[in-house]
Amino acid sequence: MKSFKPISFEDRLAAQAEAKKAMLEKFKPKPAAREKPYVDTAAQRQAELERIRAERQAAREAKKAAAAEVERQRQEAEAKEREAQAANKAANARAALLAMYGTKKRGSGSK
Repeated sequence: MKSFKPISFEDRLAAQAEAKKAMLEKFKPKPAAREKPYVDTAAQRQAELERIRAERQAAREAKKAAAAEVERQRQEAEAKEREAQAANKAANARAALLAMYGTKKRGSGSK
């Protein structure tokens, strides 16, 4: 068995100093993790906004171009239809004239 060793005044002072030192260590600043480099978030947001605006503008222009192409094709189809109707009308008029004049006898056979 070990014999009991009484705690001396110096031991208590040393324990007190160690406790005080440990308490002060808690309040010392810790080495911080490296911070990320400064990034201008406002500039990033502005760039993102510009990109989105450009995409939307391109989509609008593509939509307008498609609508213009559809309109052009519709107008061409209408023009062809009008031409076909005019040609059909002219052919019908010619057929009617031929029918009208074709049925008449041309002159008498005796001259």
